[in-house]
Amino acid sequence: MKWKYYIPAEWKPDERQTWEDVWLLPDDKTYHGGSIWLTIDSLTSAVEYLSEEQMRSLKVPAGGFHIDGTDMIVGVKDFTREEILNWTKVWLGESGFSVTELFEGTFEDFEGTNDEARAIAQAKEKLEKDDAIEPDGAT
Repeated sequence: MKWKYYIPAEWKPDERQTWEDVWLLPDDKTYHGGSIWLTIDSLTSAVEYLSEEQMRSLKVPAGGFHIDGTDMIVGVKDFTREEILNWTKVWLGESGFSVTELFEGTFEDFEGTNDEARAIAQAKEKLEKDDAIEPDGAT
């Protein structure tokens, strides 16, 4: 199955990140449900929010991974955008989904399909309203 993805953060060429959110929708015109909001963390990122005891109990080896629902920790220091997409395919396969291809969607494809997408849409709407309001005395 083909999957549409969207990464809500902007990446510069050759940039590396320690974690990323990836939104996923099946490429199926009849599907009208919510999107999957997947978070992929490197060990570098996981150390920031997990206790030392939690890190030891995970036992994520170098190059390995641990999946807990829609959270995935990967045994690497950081990722390129391409590596994030490869780990996304691993998550899909390990979670029981068939994946033949990932292709990039737009924010509009995902708008309203998960809590983060709804929050971003609300923030964008507020910014647009604020920008439309002219300050007192403006002409």
